[in-house]
Amino acid sequence: MSANQQYGYGVRSAGRFVRFDLSDGEGLATMKELRGEWRHAYFPGVSTGAEWLIYGACPADQHDHGTSDYEIFIVRLKNWREAGDPVRLTFNSRTDRWPKLFVADAVLATLKAEADAAPSAK
Repeated sequence: MSANQQYGYGVRSAGRFVRFDLSDGEGLATMKELRGEWRHAYFPGVSTGAEWLIYGACPADQHDHGTSDYEIFIVRLKNWREAGDPVRLTFNSRTDRWPKLFVADAVLATLKAEADAAPSAK
């Protein structure tokens, strides 16, 4: 749920995150659809202010939520759409799930300034 409680978010299918308007339950819109090796993605979390999406993803040939090699990724959001490429945060063979994103205001401002100054990856 967004900080203003206007939007909710969730998983429509493996690797397809969606947001929806809580006022009417309508308007499912894809926030992120993953491709490539790490495309089985679940456990999304959105930061306060809806500026970051954090999630767990495993290789396409794995799926079990208890034993698969889930890793944690983060991507910046702008208007509930990805703004840049995901960054992988974990690198181990254990199952990383249910990430939480707690960012202090000063750190968030620094990350935002750095992301704004970076050349576009697209």
